[in-house]
Amino acid sequence: MLFKLLTLPLSGPIDALSWVADTVSNAAEDALHDPVELRKELEAAEARLESGDLTEAEYEEIEQVLIQRLREASQRMAAKESRA
Repeated sequence: MLFKLLTLPLSGPIDALSWVADTVSNAAEDALHDPVELRKELEAAEARLESGDLTEAEYEEIEQVLIQRLREASQRMAAKESRA
């Protein structure tokens, strides 16, 4: 207890910085794996394909990446629910 108290001036800011970094990291991960946003990106890619801005090959590449991210999002949500 005394050690914690004596090292508080050093450990306090480090702990706070670590918490901030974890919070920002979690928020970024959540945004990266947001199913609603991923579906919007997929719809936008479809619209670009239909308008001729993307080739079929480019669209398929984007589609594969987004579908993989959707799968990861589902796995993350399932893992969060199992922890709760």
